[in-house]
Amino acid sequence: MRPQRFFKASIIDELAHLMEKPHHTSLTQGWTFILEGEVDPGAIREALDGCITLYPKLKCTLTREYPSFKRAFRYCWAYRKDITGAQLFREIEDLHPGHAGRDILSRYTECHASHYIDITREHPIKALLFRRAKQSHLIFFVHHAAVDGIGFLIFLRSFIRLYEDIIGGRKNQSGGTPDFEGIAKPDMAFAWKHLLPRRIHLRSRYGVLKDTARVACRDDGNGEGPVQRLLAIARDLSPEQFAALRASAKTRQATINDCLLASMFQAVKKWNERHHQPPGRIYLDVPVNLRPPGDNTIGNIMGGFRLFLHPAEIAAGQETLRKVKEKRLFMMEHDIANITAEAAWALKPMPLCFKNLLYRRFSAIYCPTLTMSNIGICSPNPSHQDADGYQYLGAARITRICFIGYAAPWPQLIALTYNNRMTISLSVFRSRFSPEAAGEFLDGFIGEITRQA
Repeated sequence: MRPQRFFKASIIDELAHLMEKPHHTSLTQGWTFILEGEVDPGAIREALDGCITLYPKLKCTLTREYPSFKRAFRYCWAYRKDITGAQLFREIEDLHPGHAGRDILSRYTECHASHYIDITREHPIKALLFRRAKQSHLIFFVHHAAVDGIGFLIFLRSFIRLYEDIIGGRKNQSGGTPDFEGIAKPDMAFAWKHLLPRRIHLRSRYGVLKDTARVACRDDGNGEGPVQRLLAIARDLSPEQFAALRASAKTRQATINDCLLASMFQAVKKWNERHHQPPGRIYLDVPVNLRPPGDNTIGNIMGGFRLFLHPAEIAAGQETLRKVKEKRLFMMEHDIANITAEAAWALKPMPLCFKNLLYRRFSAIYCPTLTMSNIGICSPNPSHQDADGYQYLGAARITRICFIGYAAPWPQLIALTYNNRMTISLSVFRSRFSPEAAGEFLDGFIGEITRQA
C-alpha cells in the first residue's frame, strides 16, 4: 500500500483550484533559465529530490478522497513519502543543429500543453532540461495553488545550494527540517475583527469588480481540449532602460511599481481605444506577498489589491502616476491585501458542491482587466557570481531568468529583474490574443515605460 498522509488544505489553495474549472485552465506557472556551461543532470535530479523532501508540499496532490466526513466541505493535501526527484525530472539531450538558437519561451509554450499540472492527479512541480554542449535550457512547471512566485524563489535558493553541494561532494551540507507545518498555510481562521463595519466596507468596495474593461483582440470561445492553450511572450528592458526607469521613479518620489502601473493604465486605455473595446473601469490586480519577515514557507501566501481607474481619469503626463501612487499608498496603509484575503474564511463551512456552483455561475465577477506583478530583484545565488553580475548554477552561468504566469482569460504580466535587466512576460489564453497582437500590446506597454522614464 502506498505511504500516504493527509494535511488540511488552506481555503486559499482550495479556491485557486476551484478557479481552474470554469475557465478551463490549469494554474501552472513557468520559470525558465538559460544556462551557459556544463550542467549535471544527475545533480539536478538529486537536488530536486532534496528540495521536495525539505518542502513536503511538493510531494502532495489535492484530494477529496480521504477518510473523513469533511471531504464534503473541503479538500486535503495527500502526501506521498515515496515520491522522488527522478519522477519529477526529465532530461532531453538536444543535438539537433537547427535548435542552437532556439528561443526558450517557444520551448516552454510548446511543452506547456503536455506538462501543465492537474493538481488532483499530479504533484505541483516538474523540471525539464534541454541539454546542449554550450547552452542548456532548464524549465520548471509549478502549480500556483502550492507555490507562488516568492515561494519559488525560496525553493530556487535551496535548490542551487543543494546542487552545488552535490557537485562539490558536500551532500549533507544544505539539509534542513522538512516543513510539514507549511503544507496547510495560509490558515484563514475566523476572527471577530473580520466583522468590523470598516473591514466589511473595505472588502465590498475593493473586493468586488463593477463594469470591468476587458483587453483582448478576439474571442474564439473555449479553445481546444479540456484546458485552454497558453500564449506567452516576453520582452526585456536593457540595463540602460532599467536604470532610466529607476532614476525616474526616484526623481518623482514614486516606486518602480507605481511607474509600471501608471504605464499599464496608459497602455490599456490606448489599446482599447484603438481596438474599439467596450468602455469600463480598468482594474489592475496587484499581487502582494503576505509572508511576515523571515517566513520561508513556499506555499501560496499571496494576497493582493485592485487598482482601478476609469479611462476618463487617465490623463497624459504625471497625473496618472500621482493617482496610482495615492491609491497604492491608501491600499497599503489600510492593509487591503490582507483584508480581502481574509474574507475567504466565510467560504470554509460551505459544501464543495456549492463552492463549485458559485465559481461556475459568477466566474466573471472576479476577472480583472489584467494582472500586473513585479517580483522584484531575483538573486538566486549571490555568493557565486562573476564580474559581469551573472550568477551561477554550479559551473553553468545563468544568463537569463523569466517567470511566466498561468493561462487566464485576462492578460497576466510579470516583471522580474536579474542582473539589472528587467524581463516582462505576458501570458493569456491563445483564444483571446493572436501572437502578433500580444506582441503589439506588450511593445505598447514598454513604450509607455520608456516615455515615462
